[in-house]
Formats: sequence, structure tokens, C-alpha cells
Amino acid sequence: MRRYGLPGRLPIFEFLPVNTELREKLNSKASEAQIRAWARNKGNGGLMECGVKRMKEGKTTAEEVIGVTFAEDIM
Repeated sequence: MRRYGLPGRLPIFEFLPVNTELREKLNSKASEAQIRAWARNKGNGGLMECGVKRMKEGKTTAEEVIGVTFAEDIM
């Protein structure tokens, strides 16, 4: 059986489902910051939130989460 990824590494994810409202924002050339704010207001978490969840579960460390997420996600 072939395995993919890095053994011992835990992925974190950020999903942004595309719907009509998001399409309109993209078509109107909304900035990344505007889309990010809209997504957060809709309840979509980012990489940082996913990483913090994994950290609270004891599956990773704060240093690892900070090292793989964007600085602008820290609020």
C-alpha cells in the first residue's frame, strides 16, 4: 500500500465553499482581506483556527501552528 504525505505530520485545512455570494465578491474584484472578513463572518474558520483546535486536542504545539499559518491570521 502506498502512503502519501509526511509520516507523523498532521494536516490543517482551510475550506471556503464557493456559493453565489462568494462568486459575486470574486467577480467584483473584492480584496483578499474583504473576502477573508466575509468568510469569517459566515463562520468559516481559517488555518489558525484549525491549528488551534488541533493544539487544544494535544496533537500539535503552538510553535508548530504559528510556523505554518499566516501572521495576519493572528488576532
